[in-house]
This record gives sequence, structure tokens and C-alpha cells, in this order.
Amino acid sequence: MFLHSPFCFINISRKGAKAQREKPARWLEFQKCYKTELENNEHVEIFVRNNNKRKQLTLLYAGKDEEHTHALILQQHLENVFKKIS
Repeated sequence: MFLHSPFCFINISRKGAKAQREKPARWLEFQKCYKTELENNEHVEIFVRNNNKRKQLTLLYAGKDEEHTHALILQQHLENVFKKIS
């Protein structure tokens, strides 16, 4: 994972990516694991700190399954974190 201002790349771990590929049968399990991963990710904290004054953010992701994607979990997590600090 790396950071480059003004962009921040928050990647899913290899373990998380593997679990996501085994979806949707293990989707609920994956969601729980990825949420925990995000809560303990220092890059997420840096991202929030660097972008907490912005009114709008754009998240980019690539994937075939729009329903079972880590991007939705990341979006929800970031929305919750930004609400807490505002």
C-alpha cells in the first residue's frame, strides 16, 4: 500500500482479496473481516485526516461484481468515519 497526495490508495489485503473471490457464499464472512481490516488500517486514518475538509470524494475500483465488492464496504466505512468527525 502506498500514498501519493492528493490521491490515497487503500488496497485490500491479499487474504481479503482471496476471500472476496470466494463470494458470494462467504460474503458475510468477508464483510466482517474487511471491516476489521479497515478499522486497523493506518492508511485509512491518514486518508481521513487528509481529506476531512473535502465535500466530495471519488472512489475508484475495478471489478465485475458490483454487488459483492470491497469498494462498497470501504465506501460505507469512510462515510461512517467522516460522520463521526464532523
